[in-house]
Amino acid sequence: MLARLQMFWVRWGLTRTIRRKGWTGIYVSDDDGSGFAYSIGFPDAFGSPEVVLFNQPGYLADGLIGEAARQLGAGELVLADNLVWSLEWEGGPAMVWKQVHRSQIASGYLTMADWWRWKAGRNLAPMD
Repeated sequence: MLARLQMFWVRWGLTRTIRRKGWTGIYVSDDDGSGFAYSIGFPDAFGSPEVVLFNQPGYLADGLIGEAARQLGAGELVLADNLVWSLEWEGGPAMVWKQVHRSQIASGYLTMADWWRWKAGRNLAPMD
């Protein structure tokens, strides 16, 4: 019962944020200290695919997703396979955008993004 209530509040918070900003980001921490983050709402807000970041701490991943959203909204960023995204931050990471087919994403990794697509009435591509 507690888990269902917690999931309700998580989904309510995501819905509220996406309705307000058009998108949000989720950070998932693994037990070994590594983690990943992903966007939810980029297709509707910017007409672009969702973004997934690996091996960045939560605070930096959140900032990177926010900066990608800002640049996409301003028309300053195009997501294209193998395009280098180099931010003008002191010591900031240079990243490469990689297009990934949905079949290459393990089931359960983008749970909230999948839920948002289902809620919006979009069919999900079959997952293994």
